[in-house]
Amino acid sequence: MNKLLETEQNDSHEQKAALTPSNYNFVFQSKATENGRPVYLFTVTPKVKNKLLYRGRIWIDAGDYAVVRVEAQPAENPSFWIKNTDIHHVYAKSGEFWLPQTNTSESKVRLGATAVLTIDYGTYQFEPRTQLRLRLMN
Repeated sequence: MNKLLETEQNDSHEQKAALTPSNYNFVFQSKATENGRPVYLFTVTPKVKNKLLYRGRIWIDAGDYAVVRVEAQPAENPSFWIKNTDIHHVYAKSGEFWLPQTNTSESKVRLGATAVLTIDYGTYQFEPRTQLRLRLMN
């Protein structure tokens, strides 16, 4: 667990896994609708093998250019014991922000089992800016 946390911490500083043209090739596939909003569907492939990158499809909101959904597999298998992993991320607009709604990873283990990790982010509550500013000052 410590190694995983260390990897995440290092990436947060170096942006090796950011969804940017320096890390990925993007290919436009089509226009679609997701939850009543127009979106652009792209396939993404990583430019290098990295356990923090993925290959698959992303849906981008046509108005805000925010990631709406990700359906992908890791660019590099994270472990010998795992045959394959499917990643499903869903984001929702809350006020003016796009925030994670659910993340699910389903891994097929070489011994025949399936491991599923689901994170449900629930609902978000925002405080007015004045309260936040006062809290930060104290």
